[in-house]
Amino acid sequence: MLAAAEKMAAGIAKNAPIAVRNCKKAINDGLDVDMDAAIVIEEKLFGDCFETQDQQYGMAFFLDKNKEKVKEPFKNM
Repeated sequence: MLAAAEKMAAGIAKNAPIAVRNCKKAINDGLDVDMDAAIVIEEKLFGDCFETQDQQYGMAFFLDKNKEKVKEPFKNM
């Protein structure tokens, strides 16, 4: 089971740090509230990600078939 957990952690760690941090915060902050409050927390943190260069890069990389072209404008990040 430890190997599976380490593999999952490595996959999570490859993602954008801001998104990972906000996901963890949404989980932790949402544990002790009702569903409506949890959705508000998630919406706020998800929206915060859209104000970052991480999100811009991630979305461009996801949408563009030419991955090398996408890397160029963000190489100094």
